[in-house]
Amino acid sequence: MRDVSLSYAEMGERIRALSRHLVKIVGVRPGQAVGLCMDRSFDHIAAVFAVLDAGGIYVPMDPELPQQRLALSGLYGQGCPTYGHSDSA
Repeated sequence: MRDVSLSYAEMGERIRALSRHLVKIVGVRPGQAVGLCMDRSFDHIAAVFAVLDAGGIYVPMDPELPQQRLALSGLYGQGCPTYGHSDSA
């Protein structure tokens, strides 16, 4: 992880913004599983809390696994939102 620091206020704003996006744009409903396939980072932490804030269920997915293995999780075929990115910068 890169050497980054955020204040609680900055992290809170990231969480609230993503939570609003999940509810209003993506349509996450309470109790809905949301898969996160991300490297560990501040964005990953914010995404976990945003999913929970939106009422969703956080489902961790390992970005090191092949796509075929991730597809076996069953989340892709059930209309479950799945997010991911690689922090390669």
